[in-house]
Amino acid sequence: VTGTALTGGSVSLAATGIAISGGGVGSAGALTAQARSGAITLSGTQLTAGGALAAVGGGAFNAAATTLRGSAVWLAGNGLSVSGGGVISGGDLVAQAGAGGVAFANTMLSAVGGLTVVAGGAFAATNTSAAGGTVVMTAGAGAFVSGGTVSAGGSLSLDAGGGAITLQTTGLSAGGAFALATGAAVSATSTTMAGASLSITAGGDMAFIDSTLGTSGNLLLLAGETVTAGGTAFSAGAFALSAA
Repeated sequence: VTGTALTGGSVSLAATGIAISGGGVGSAGALTAQARSGAITLSGTQLTAGGALAAVGGGAFNAAATTLRGSAVWLAGNGLSVSGGGVISGGDLVAQAGAGGVAFANTMLSAVGGLTVVAGGAFAATNTSAAGGTVVMTAGAGAFVSGGTVSAGGSLSLDAGGGAITLQTTGLSAGGAFALATGAAVSATSTTMAGASLSITAGGDMAFIDSTLGTSGNLLLLAGETVTAGGTAFSAGAFALSAA
Protein backbone atom coordinates (compact mmCIF):
# COMPACT_ATOMS: atom_id res chain seq x y z
CA VAL A 1 0.00 0.00 0.00
CA THR A 2 1.54 3.31 -1.07
CA GLY A 3 0.30 6.85 -0.30
CA THR A 4 -3.11 5.57 0.72
CA ALA A 5 -5.36 6.36 3.69
CA LEU A 6 -7.33 3.46 5.17
CA THR A 7 -9.84 4.03 8.00
CA GLY A 8 -12.48 1.96 9.74
CA GLY A 9 -14.33 1.24 12.95
CA SER A 10 -11.89 -1.66 13.24
CA VAL A 11 -9.19 -2.66 10.78
CA SER A 12 -7.65 -6.07 10.11
CA LEU A 13 -4.93 -6.62 7.49
CA ALA A 14 -3.62 -10.12 6.75
CA ALA A 15 -1.27 -11.26 3.98
CA THR A 16 1.91 -13.19 3.37
CA GLY A 17 3.82 -9.91 3.80
CA ILE A 18 2.73 -6.32 4.43
CA ALA A 19 4.36 -3.11 3.16
CA ILE A 20 2.88 0.36 3.82
CA SER A 21 4.56 3.54 2.59
CA GLY A 22 3.13 7.01 3.13
CA GLY A 23 -0.55 7.58 3.82
CA GLY A 24 -1.79 5.88 6.97
CA VAL A 25 -4.12 3.38 8.58
CA GLY A 26 -6.59 4.52 11.23
CA SER A 27 -9.05 2.57 13.35
CA ALA A 28 -11.58 3.75 15.91
CA GLY A 29 -11.23 0.36 17.57
CA ALA A 30 -8.63 -2.37 17.20
CA LEU A 31 -6.07 -2.44 14.39
CA THR A 32 -4.34 -5.69 13.42
CA ALA A 33 -1.70 -6.21 10.75
CA GLN A 34 -0.52 -9.79 10.32
CA ALA A 35 2.12 -10.95 7.86
CA ARG A 36 1.74 -14.72 7.98
CA SER A 37 5.23 -15.70 6.84
CA GLY A 38 6.80 -12.56 5.41
CA ALA A 39 7.98 -9.19 6.65
CA ILE A 40 6.12 -6.12 7.83
CA THR A 41 7.69 -2.98 6.35
CA LEU A 42 6.42 0.47 7.31
CA SER A 43 7.89 3.66 5.86
CA GLY A 44 6.84 7.27 6.43
CA THR A 45 3.38 6.29 7.60
CA GLN A 46 1.06 6.16 10.62
CA LEU A 47 -0.86 3.31 12.21
CA THR A 48 -3.32 4.67 14.77
CA ALA A 49 -5.87 2.73 16.81
CA GLY A 50 -8.41 3.86 19.38
CA GLY A 51 -8.12 0.31 20.75
CA ALA A 52 -5.24 -2.16 20.70
CA LEU A 53 -2.71 -2.15 17.88
CA ALA A 54 -0.95 -5.37 16.90
CA ALA A 55 1.55 -5.67 14.06
CA VAL A 56 2.94 -9.19 13.86
CA GLY A 57 5.21 -10.55 11.15
CA GLY A 58 6.39 -14.08 10.43
CA GLY A 59 9.48 -12.44 8.97
CA ALA A 60 11.23 -9.24 10.01
CA PHE A 61 9.46 -6.15 11.35
CA ASN A 62 10.90 -2.87 10.06
CA ALA A 63 9.50 0.61 10.67
CA ALA A 64 11.15 3.84 9.50
CA ALA A 65 9.88 7.40 10.10
CA THR A 66 6.62 5.88 11.24
CA THR A 67 4.27 6.56 14.17
CA LEU A 68 2.38 3.70 15.81
CA ARG A 69 -0.24 4.47 18.46
CA GLY A 70 -2.85 2.47 20.36
CA SER A 71 -4.44 1.82 23.75
CA ALA A 72 -1.98 -1.09 23.83
CA VAL A 73 0.72 -1.92 21.28
CA TRP A 74 2.21 -5.30 20.34
CA LEU A 75 4.97 -5.46 17.73
CA ALA A 76 6.57 -8.75 16.75
CA GLY A 77 8.73 -10.29 14.06
CA ASN A 78 11.77 -12.43 13.46
CA GLY A 79 14.01 -9.45 14.09
CA LEU A 80 12.63 -5.99 14.84
CA SER A 81 13.87 -2.53 13.83
CA VAL A 82 12.33 0.90 14.47
CA SER A 83 14.07 4.08 13.31
CA GLY A 84 12.62 7.57 13.50
CA GLY A 85 9.00 8.25 14.39
CA GLY A 86 7.66 6.76 17.60
CA VAL A 87 5.62 4.09 19.30
CA ILE A 88 3.04 5.33 21.81
CA SER A 89 0.81 3.19 23.99
CA GLY A 90 -1.92 4.19 26.42
CA GLY A 91 -1.35 0.85 28.16
CA ASP A 92 1.36 -1.77 27.68
CA LEU A 93 3.90 -1.74 24.84
CA VAL A 94 5.53 -5.04 23.88
CA ALA A 95 8.25 -5.45 21.22
CA GLN A 96 9.31 -9.04 20.49
CA ALA A 97 11.92 -10.25 18.02
CA GLY A 98 11.77 -14.03 18.22
CA ALA A 99 15.25 -15.40 17.60
CA GLY A 100 16.42 -12.11 16.07
CA GLY A 101 17.61 -8.81 17.47
CA VAL A 102 15.81 -5.61 18.42
CA ALA A 103 17.16 -2.23 17.27
CA PHE A 104 15.77 1.23 18.02
CA ALA A 105 17.36 4.36 16.54
CA ASN A 106 16.38 8.03 16.80
CA THR A 107 12.92 7.16 18.01
CA MET A 108 10.56 7.50 20.98
CA LEU A 109 8.93 4.68 22.92
CA SER A 110 6.24 5.62 25.42
CA ALA A 111 3.98 3.35 27.48
CA VAL A 112 1.65 4.38 30.31
CA GLY A 113 1.78 0.76 31.47
CA GLY A 114 4.66 -1.66 31.03
CA LEU A 115 7.32 -1.36 28.34
CA THR A 116 8.67 -4.82 27.49
CA VAL A 117 11.39 -5.64 24.96
CA VAL A 118 12.33 -9.25 24.22
CA ALA A 119 15.16 -10.07 21.81
CA GLY A 120 16.41 -13.56 21.12
CA GLY A 121 19.54 -11.92 19.74
CA ALA A 122 21.10 -8.56 20.62
CA PHE A 123 19.30 -5.42 21.80
CA ALA A 124 20.42 -1.95 20.69
CA ALA A 125 19.01 1.52 21.34
CA THR A 126 20.69 4.57 19.82
CA ASN A 127 19.53 8.15 20.51
CA THR A 128 16.20 6.79 21.67
CA SER A 129 13.89 7.95 24.45
CA ALA A 130 12.13 5.02 26.12
CA ALA A 131 9.70 5.44 29.03
CA GLY A 132 7.20 3.19 30.76
CA GLY A 133 5.39 2.61 34.02
CA THR A 134 7.75 -0.35 34.34
CA VAL A 135 10.52 -1.28 31.90
CA VAL A 136 11.74 -4.83 31.23
CA MET A 137 14.38 -5.44 28.55
CA THR A 138 15.65 -8.95 27.85
CA ALA A 139 18.21 -9.97 25.24
CA GLY A 140 19.91 -13.25 24.50
CA ALA A 141 23.12 -11.85 23.04
CA GLY A 142 24.05 -8.54 24.64
CA ALA A 143 22.71 -4.99 24.94
CA PHE A 144 24.02 -1.66 23.65
CA VAL A 145 22.51 1.71 24.66
CA SER A 146 24.00 4.95 23.35
CA GLY A 147 22.50 8.41 23.73
CA GLY A 148 18.90 9.02 24.68
CA THR A 149 17.32 7.89 27.96
CA VAL A 150 15.49 4.94 29.47
CA SER A 151 13.14 5.73 32.36
CA ALA A 152 10.58 3.84 34.44
CA GLY A 153 8.07 5.15 36.95
CA GLY A 154 8.46 1.82 38.75
CA SER A 155 11.11 -0.86 38.29
CA LEU A 156 13.62 -1.10 35.45
CA SER A 157 15.53 -4.23 34.46
CA LEU A 158 17.93 -5.11 31.66
CA ASP A 159 19.13 -8.70 31.24
CA ALA A 160 21.58 -9.26 28.38
CA GLY A 161 21.88 -13.03 28.65
CA GLY A 162 25.36 -14.19 27.68
CA GLY A 163 26.32 -10.96 25.91
CA ALA A 164 27.93 -7.78 27.21
CA ILE A 165 26.06 -4.68 28.36
CA THR A 166 27.53 -1.47 26.92
CA LEU A 167 26.20 1.95 27.96
CA GLN A 168 27.50 5.14 26.39
CA THR A 169 26.47 8.75 27.09
CA THR A 170 23.02 7.78 28.26
CA GLY A 171 20.77 7.92 31.32
CA LEU A 172 18.79 5.11 32.90
CA SER A 173 16.46 5.84 35.81
CA ALA A 174 13.78 4.08 37.82
CA GLY A 175 11.36 5.21 40.50
CA GLY A 176 11.62 1.66 41.87
CA ALA A 177 14.32 -1.02 41.76
CA PHE A 178 16.97 -0.83 39.03
CA ALA A 179 18.76 -4.02 37.91
CA LEU A 180 21.30 -4.89 35.22
CA ALA A 181 22.43 -8.48 34.69
CA THR A 182 24.63 -10.33 32.22
CA GLY A 183 26.82 -13.39 32.07
CA ALA A 184 29.50 -11.27 30.37
CA ALA A 185 30.94 -7.77 30.96
CA VAL A 186 29.32 -4.45 31.87
CA SER A 187 30.78 -1.18 30.58
CA ALA A 188 29.35 2.30 31.29
CA THR A 189 30.87 5.51 29.94
CA SER A 190 29.44 9.00 30.64
CA THR A 191 26.28 7.37 31.88
CA THR A 192 23.88 8.11 34.74
CA MET A 193 22.05 5.33 36.59
CA ALA A 194 19.50 5.98 39.34
CA GLY A 195 16.83 4.04 41.19
CA ALA A 196 15.30 3.30 44.58
CA SER A 197 17.96 0.55 44.68
CA LEU A 198 20.70 -0.41 42.21
CA SER A 199 21.88 -3.94 41.45
CA ILE A 200 24.45 -4.70 38.74
CA THR A 201 25.60 -8.28 38.13
CA ALA A 202 28.20 -9.36 35.58
CA GLY A 203 29.83 -12.70 34.93
CA GLY A 204 32.86 -10.83 33.58
CA ASP A 205 34.46 -7.44 34.20
CA MET A 206 32.77 -4.18 35.15
CA ALA A 207 34.01 -0.75 34.09
CA PHE A 208 32.55 2.65 35.00
CA ILE A 209 34.11 5.70 33.36
CA ASP A 210 32.95 9.30 33.99
CA SER A 211 29.58 8.02 35.18
CA THR A 212 27.20 8.52 38.11
CA LEU A 213 25.37 5.80 40.06
CA GLY A 214 22.96 7.02 42.72
CA THR A 215 20.35 5.56 45.04
CA SER A 216 18.94 6.25 48.48
CA GLY A 217 18.79 2.48 49.00
CA ASN A 218 21.24 -0.37 48.42
CA LEU A 219 23.85 -0.30 45.66
CA LEU A 220 25.18 -3.78 44.85
CA LEU A 221 27.96 -4.59 42.38
CA LEU A 222 28.67 -8.29 41.74
CA ALA A 223 31.41 -9.02 39.21
CA GLY A 224 32.83 -12.39 38.18
CA GLU A 225 36.09 -10.66 37.28
CA THR A 226 37.47 -7.17 38.00
CA VAL A 227 35.72 -3.85 38.73
CA THR A 228 37.30 -0.67 37.34
CA ALA A 229 36.10 2.88 38.02
CA GLY A 230 37.48 6.21 36.84
CA GLY A 231 35.95 9.65 37.27
CA THR A 232 32.79 8.03 38.60
CA ALA A 233 30.58 8.96 41.57
CA PHE A 234 28.79 6.28 43.62
CA SER A 235 26.11 7.39 46.09
CA ALA A 236 23.97 4.99 48.16
CA GLY A 237 22.31 4.35 51.48
CA ALA A 238 24.39 1.16 51.63
CA PHE A 239 27.13 0.03 49.22
CA ALA A 240 28.38 -3.52 48.59
CA LEU A 241 30.91 -4.75 46.03
CA SER A 242 32.12 -8.24 45.25
CA ALA A 243 34.71 -9.07 42.58
CA ALA A 244 37.23 -11.77 41.78
